[in-house]
Amino acid sequence: MAGTIQQGNNPHMIQVNLGTVEALLPPPEQVPGRSTPTETASARS
Repeated sequence: MAGTIQQGNNPHMIQVNLGTVEALLPPPEQVPGRSTPTETASARS
């Protein structure tokens, strides 16, 4: 699985785009202390 992770319009929200699916990751679902740079990320499922 590959996708794009970006900062959303709200600086506290993270936008995740996997091509056919797009979602917003709210602060309670994010890992504390972890920064999320704007770049293409790959993950294995």
